[in-house]
Amino acid sequence: MIALSEALGIKWSKSHPVKAKIAAQLATAGKLSKDVSQLMAELNALRKDGSYGESGTDLLNRDLETLVLDLESMIDEADEIISRLEGQAAESHED
Repeated sequence: MIALSEALGIKWSKSHPVKAKIAAQLATAGKLSKDVSQLMAELNALRKDGSYGESGTDLLNRDLETLVLDLESMIDEADEIISRLEGQAAESHED
C-alpha cells in the first residue's frame, strides 16, 4: 500500500490502521477493484502472532492457499497501477 500511496501522491504513515484506511479510500474512489482493508488488518494480526513466536488460532484456522492468492491479487493490481502511472509519466516527459 505504501508504494501505491507514493505513486498516487497520497500521504501515508507507518501505522497499519492508516494504510488500511487508504486501501478503503482507494477502493471507494475506484482506484482499486476491491477493498482490501480488512485483508490488511488480518495480515497485520497474523504478522503480530508470528512476530511474538506464536502461531495463534487465527493462523492455524486460516486457509493459507487462499491467503496467498489474495496477496498475489493485491500485489498484482498495485503493480499494474504503478506501471500504468510510470508509463503515463514517461509519455508526458516525451511531449
